[in-house]
Formats: sequence, structure tokens, C-alpha cells
Amino acid sequence: YIPFFTYDSDSSTAYVAKRGTYYYTTHTKKVNGKTVTERRRHIRWKTVRGVYTEMFDDVLVNASKKVDGKLMERLGDFKLKGLKSFKKEYLSGFIAEKYSKSLKEGWDDARKSIDSDIYHGIRRQVGGDEFRLVNRSTNYGDVKFKHILLPVWMSSYTFKDKIYNFIVNGQTGKVSGEYPKSPGKIAGVVIGIAVIIAIIVLVLKKN
Repeated sequence: YIPFFTYDSDSSTAYVAKRGTYYYTTHTKKVNGKTVTERRRHIRWKTVRGVYTEMFDDVLVNASKKVDGKLMERLGDFKLKGLKSFKKEYLSGFIAEKYSKSLKEGWDDARKSIDSDIYHGIRRQVGGDEFRLVNRSTNYGDVKFKHILLPVWMSSYTFKDKIYNFIVNGQTGKVSGEYPKSPGKIAGVVIGIAVIIAIIVLVLKKN
């Protein structure tokens, strides 16, 4: 079992942003004695001020410093609706790691995820064809947390004197891991794809 934190928070973000809207103009010019008409795209920017609110529930944070964070990120979601109150009997026959991140470190990680979602939420709220966030100020209210343990199978194997680690989501079975990469084989695949594309282009030109 790997330790995790989950965080809940009500967020309210005051922001200033720029909404860009496309508009087009038509221009004519002489090219080799011929009149050519072209359509040019421009952006009209407008300053937008507003407040974006969102409630975050069970933002999951890995509380282990021993497990590769990148592998954990690729492990997929856990089904947290099935969480049960802790009983020591659940750990019988399994290894459970202690928390190696502090609650504050966990909240710092959770806030990065929350801030990313807030950014995209503001982007949707502002609308437009293009977007620039000038500044924002977020209030994180009613912050709550839980300590939880989640099931993860962990293993490794050795190939050519190098150790490769992999982990498996104990709920969904999704695998995240490292594997040997052969530069020669990768180059061969790239060259093969390039040759196939070149053949297709030649066939299309003939037709």
C-alpha cells in the first residue's frame, strides 16, 4: 500500500485576462503582373475582469518520496468512492509504506493541480479565439484532507545489467513502467516510416 493525501477546497479566483477575437481583412497585390487577393487574419483584444469559482473534491497527491513520481502519474485514476475506514486487518500479508511527505508538501502539490484546473476554467469562462491571463488571485477556502492508503503492485527486472521498475494499479490493473529502448530499432522504425511516406507520395504524383 502506498500513502496518499486527498485535498478538498472551495476556490474563488479574481482575474484579469485578455480575450482575443479573430477578424479578417481582404487585400489585393500584384504578383508577377497578376492581381492576387489574400485574406489576412488579425486579433482584436479586449480586457476581461471576472471571478471564477470551483469546488475541488479529493485532489489526489502521492505522499511517498520512495516511489518514482513520474511512474505514479502515469498509473491512472483510483476509484476513491470505495474508500473504507482503516482497519489493521486490511494490511495483513501486505507491505504498507509510511508517509514521507509532509501535509504541507502534499498541499503544495495539490495546489499546482488545482491552479492548472483553475487556469483552464478561466480560459473557458473568458472565451474567445485566443487567451492571455494577465493576473489572478485565488482564495482557497475550507481546505480539508484525508490520509489514505492505495493498493499498488511493485516489481522490477534486469536487462543488460540495468534495473527497470514497473508498478501496477491495484484497482484497475493499469501498468506504468520503464522498458529498454534500442536506438538502432527506433532509428529503423523512423527510416521505415519515411520510406513508406515517400513511396505513397510518388504513387500519388503518378496518378
